[in-house]
Amino acid sequence: MMKFARIGDTMLLMPTNAFRGITFVQREGITLLRPLPRYCIGILLACSLLLATVMLSACTDTPRDLNAEVPIPLEMNQTTPEEAIRTYLEWLTYSYRHMKSDVATQTMTPDLARRVEYYITMNAAQNQALNQRLDSLEFIDTEIHGEVATVETREAWTFNYLALDTGTFGDPVVAHYKVIYTVLLIDGVWRVQSANAEELNPDGTPLVTSEMPAVTDDHLNEE
Repeated sequence: MMKFARIGDTMLLMPTNAFRGITFVQREGITLLRPLPRYCIGILLACSLLLATVMLSACTDTPRDLNAEVPIPLEMNQTTPEEAIRTYLEWLTYSYRHMKSDVATQTMTPDLARRVEYYITMNAAQNQALNQRLDSLEFIDTEIHGEVATVETREAWTFNYLALDTGTFGDPVVAHYKVIYTVLLIDGVWRVQSANAEELNPDGTPLVTSEMPAVTDDHLNEE
């Protein structure tokens, strides 16, 4: 538990156990410490600064540098459709970067695993690996019908390609997507069956890829 206390003109948020053996008095609704020796005040101030640093670090989630090493995910949580999607994306990112299709197979159905394997094989033939970073993931809607779940997300990614022969990275590209996932409950765990993505503008509006008119049969028949 935390407790506010005043030392001089300073209000400190401190763990309750930091005040063991210290006498408090109540005055106008504020907890005051009786006069303390200077060394005790120094200890309390140091503890407060350390606690503030820890709390600030916990609230700061710095994205991985795009070209940094992609670590192997720490867990495989498939207890809900949403957690299964998070797990799928983490392991897929690792799989693409390290060209190992088999490491992510437990997060998806066999059909999707074969498509992932084909994509990695295709990249290997071009002497490149996809390097990607998930910048944001927002779950918009989830519908569960028995053992089938449909989940809609909004995602922002930054990606580039790693040249396998030289170890150099291409220029980064930022992309935003609306994705509809189908997730199946198989043997007690959720696995991604498909992910249908629609690219969006950064503000969430549909991306217009071309201003050219659509080609129709009438156009093809023109001389």
